[in-house]
Amino acid sequence: MKNAIVKEKRSIKQKREKLVLFGVIEHYIRTGKAVGSNTLKEAGFKTLSSATIRNYFATLEKEGFLHQQHISGGRIPTEKAYRFYANEAFEKESVKEPNAKLKPLTAWDSKEITAFLQLSAETVSDITGLATFISAPRFDHDFIVDLKLLPLDLSRAVCLIITDFG
Repeated sequence: MKNAIVKEKRSIKQKREKLVLFGVIEHYIRTGKAVGSNTLKEAGFKTLSSATIRNYFATLEKEGFLHQQHISGGRIPTEKAYRFYANEAFEKESVKEPNAKLKPLTAWDSKEITAFLQLSAETVSDITGLATFISAPRFDHDFIVDLKLLPLDLSRAVCLIITDFG
């Protein structure tokens, strides 16, 4: 019985650590600034004390999820943290939903590249909730040969469309 209670408490602590980590990641993505315990507390973790948040920070730092640039500074997520965050997001059911929204793009049967680009941009914007921009030359009679989506950094990507014209 005592083992079950200890395991339950450990599980609750691990869930809170994960929530704190995700809070740091999301705040850092929004602001681009290192996140301190008071900042995180004010950003939605009011039930945790600043000291408790700092303890979670220390644990997450030891595990390689957070990095502190200097002793009195806030924490920033590491690459390991971003990978964990992304993997968790892909496991959620809601992430599978956009695949249905992408289906019309894979079944596109027109040779009208401009219309395809417009529909693609609108679809990506709808899925991500972000603005999309198209910068392309004028297409008259070109055919799409290949598409490549290349990440530029954590917040930007570029889609290369290769046509039979080059």
